[in-house]
Amino acid sequence: MKKECCGGQKTLAHVPGYRVDQCSCGLFHVNIGPVTVHMEPAAFLTFGDVMADSVQQILEPVAQQQHAVLSLVGGMAPDVAES
Repeated sequence: MKKECCGGQKTLAHVPGYRVDQCSCGLFHVNIGPVTVHMEPAAFLTFGDVMADSVQQILEPVAQQQHAVLSLVGGMAPDVAES
């Protein structure tokens, strides 16, 4: 649903079910399924930081596990002498 006070919008990112638009009214419209959250620029940037931090918290343990496996595999590989 488009608000009357809103003008043109530029879609910044979109995948099925999710979309972020920057509006000429100065707000960012974050669409998550049937829900749209209208955010001031500062709130949108803070929201982005919180989301990025959350993703990092999920990915860090995965990266640490991968590093541990690679270190273990690397330690098992025979040394090859260079000639």
